[in-house]
Order: sequence, then structure tokens, then C-alpha cells
Amino acid sequence: MWGLYGPSGQVGFFRVVTDKTTFAWLCDVFVDQAYRGRGLAQWALAAIRDDLLAMGVYRILLATADAHGVYEKLGFGPHAEPGKWMELMADRD
Repeated sequence: MWGLYGPSGQVGFFRVVTDKTTFAWLCDVFVDQAYRGRGLAQWALAAIRDDLLAMGVYRILLATADAHGVYEKLGFGPHAEPGKWMELMADRD
């Protein structure tokens, strides 16, 4: 987990699930509404990406509904082999 802090305390939160060897899943990215639009998420994500790469992790995955442009600036793109991935979505009644 990584945090983003301002003068008044925590303003961002980033959660990554990783084996610290080959694979990482960036699963939570949150920046407080009052701090958005300043490039802080992009700055923090670049630092997180660099930390993971320095560990030796060579595959970082994420899913996004609407922030593709943010991640593309950091080198992310469509999955190279989507045909290999599967998922199970349970009903959430």
C-alpha cells in the first residue's frame, strides 16, 4: 500500500497486490476530490510503477472504467494476451 499525504493528512491511497517477484495488480487508486486535477495521482502512480519495477516485478495489471489516458501516459496499454485471462463474477444481490 502507498499513501499520498498533504499538509492536513492523507489525501490519496493506492493498493497493490504483488508477489514482489514477477506480478503486481494495481487494484485501488483513490485521491480525495479536493486534490484531484493537480497531477498527484499520475506522480504517485509513476513512483509506484518505478518501485515495483525496481523489485523485479515485470507485469503490472489494472482495470479502469474511465482513466485510460492517465495510465497510458505511464506506459500502460491493452493486455497483450486477453485470450488467456478468465474471470468469475458472482452475483451481488
